[in-house]
Amino acid sequence: MANPLQQYLGTLDRAGRREYFREYERQRKTWPEDMQPLPLPADLPPEQQQIEGQWRSRYYLATLWNRNGLRTLHINRTEMQQDGEWMPGISWEDMQAVKIQCGLGLLVGAVYFPNDYEPPKGNVYVMVLHEQHAA
Repeated sequence: MANPLQQYLGTLDRAGRREYFREYERQRKTWPEDMQPLPLPADLPPEQQQIEGQWRSRYYLATLWNRNGLRTLHINRTEMQQDGEWMPGISWEDMQAVKIQCGLGLLVGAVYFPNDYEPPKGNVYVMVLHEQHAA
C-alpha cells in the first residue's frame, strides 16, 4: 500500500517529481545537524494522540510513542528514495546517538525486529525503551 507521499508523487510527471525532490533536498540541508524538538499539532488524529514527542535533524526523524505504557522510539533517515520511501540503513551507533539527542539517553533501548508476518514499513527502525532498575 502506498503512503500519502507516494500517492502524491504518483500524480506528478517526471519533471514534477524531480522538482519535488530537489526542493526537499534544498530544505533538508537547512535543518540543524543535531536532533531538535518539533512542535506537535494540537489537533492530532486519534491514532496519533499517543505521540509524546518528535525530533528532527538534517539526517534523522524520530517519533516517541507511548502505547499503554510501552514507549517506542521510531527512527528513520530524512533522505528519501525516488519512490518516496525513506532511505534504509541506520547503524546501531547512530540509533544510540539519536536516542541521546532526543533526551532519552538514560533509558535502555532494544531494537525491535517484527515477526515474518509483520514486515517493517517504510524503512523505519523501532527501539523499545524502558528504565533500567538498579540490581
